[in-house]
Amino acid sequence: MRKLWVVLLWMPAWLWADSHAYVVASGENYKTPGAITPLNTTERTLGESFFVPIGGYILAIPPGSKEVWQVVSAPECICPPFAINVLDPASGATLATIPLATTASVLIFDPAGRFAYVELGNGDVLKIAVASRKVVLTASVGVGAFVFSSDGSKLFTTGESSGSAVVVLDPQSLQPVGEIPLPSPAGELFVTGNTLLIVDGLELLFFDTATLKQTNSVPISPDVFGYVFAVGPDRSRIYLSQIGWTGNFTIEAIDAASGQLLVSRTVPAVNTYPIFLSADGSQIIVASTPALFLDAKTLAITKRLVPVGTPNSAAYIDSETSFCFSAPPAP
Repeated sequence: MRKLWVVLLWMPAWLWADSHAYVVASGENYKTPGAITPLNTTERTLGESFFVPIGGYILAIPPGSKEVWQVVSAPECICPPFAINVLDPASGATLATIPLATTASVLIFDPAGRFAYVELGNGDVLKIAVASRKVVLTASVGVGAFVFSSDGSKLFTTGESSGSAVVVLDPQSLQPVGEIPLPSPAGELFVTGNTLLIVDGLELLFFDTATLKQTNSVPISPDVFGYVFAVGPDRSRIYLSQIGWTGNFTIEAIDAASGQLLVSRTVPAVNTYPIFLSADGSQIIVASTPALFLDAKTLAITKRLVPVGTPNSAAYIDSETSFCFSAPPAP
């Protein structure tokens, strides 16, 4: 079975969409320099690139911070040494380096921005203090996807070790404190408010994050992979990005209450990660080759920008809706 790696993005409703983004391209096969390029999401224009990280393939930013945390490997071969570089987004200077034992597939932060959580390829999860940049806990939990509850009290995880269930971890100890049984192995996870959304087979399942009880379910298309990438500011619409078995890329908006399909649009063949909804809910931006802007109501493409690399990772820099895109090497 083909395995699809996706990045889930969420923008808090209190952010505004009238500022800038930064697009990061790591360079083809790590042999050419990468670049960070400003993207103005209001004017929908690209600015001049201002620094060139090499070897990065995941990046994230602690909430409330302007540091860029980027997972990197040796530029020549995607091999050791593996590390997290902490960068200054204004200059590209490396502020610190946190060594890793092997590859990392996930890097997220708790909502308070106090700790980073890194999933390694050997099944370990590292808990890293943001202030000291030190590893404070290592646990062998074998997670796949993981996402925090909005209040930061629970860490919802999937993975081979969890079987047909979502396991709830205590973020402090990384020990299991609960479980959500499912009829089949869970796919992607997404949290909005007090609701956990789980893509499970042909359904989108809704669970209360406090009680862990199911509150709703919505069927999704049978011929696609799917994941939730955004929920509208008023939480009336849920947006899904779906990759069909034939390679078609589809964006769908469904009614959050009834599950009714509101609009669906197949987008021309492009590399489609990352994808996100602007804070005011008016437009969807696909940071691909080319970068696409879509009207959030109709999903019609309103603008294309010249290629900016092939991003697959993104993170917001500050409350002015600045964010970074990171591009992987070519196959």
